[in-house]
Amino acid sequence: MRRTVVAAVLILVISCIQNEAAHAVSLDFSPPAQTVTLGSPVSIDINISGLGLPPALGAFDITVNFDPAILSFSSALYGNGLDLGINGSYQESPYVDIGEATLYEESYEDVSDLLNNQPSSFRLFTLSFDTIGTGTSGLTFRYASLWDEDGNDIDDFLLSTGSITVTTPLPITGAVPEPSTVVLLTSGLLGLALWRTRKSEDLVHRT
Repeated sequence: MRRTVVAAVLILVISCIQNEAAHAVSLDFSPPAQTVTLGSPVSIDINISGLGLPPALGAFDITVNFDPAILSFSSALYGNGLDLGINGSYQESPYVDIGEATLYEESYEDVSDLLNNQPSSFRLFTLSFDTIGTGTSGLTFRYASLWDEDGNDIDDFLLSTGSITVTTPLPITGAVPEPSTVVLLTSGLLGLALWRTRKSEDLVHRT
């Protein structure tokens, strides 16, 4: 009997842990890894998932690190998860320093609208880069603060990592071009002239 009770308790605890992990708030890069050639632009989405009723997301302040020898920040585009089209949101212009980009957004939507209309997962923003060097640039969250619909800190959330690999473009290969008609004709005439010269010399030597 005691073993049965212990087993039931363990199953319940494991189920609760798995359920909590499945609904944990997390920040992710999408795609988590990608490869492009040098000189090509590249973009990465920063997504949030695991929101529920509650919490909804009311604001965020996030700094993403990248390798400035490989990537050069180009632009940023906010998503619409905090701006539901009712009261809008405040979207701060990206702050860019060497190897990092910081974005801040605060929702002006009502608490009830955020709880009822905000998706549980959505894109926070997209970062775009120019590729200026070869190699692999890791993508990490140097700093991340999240606030719920009431302005309280969301303390428990998970952070992932990402990467962008930049490779050297492959050389363009193609069929070897055939000699033009003029080149062939010229070669033929030179060969004929050389043959005539040698024939004349042979006749002189014979006489």
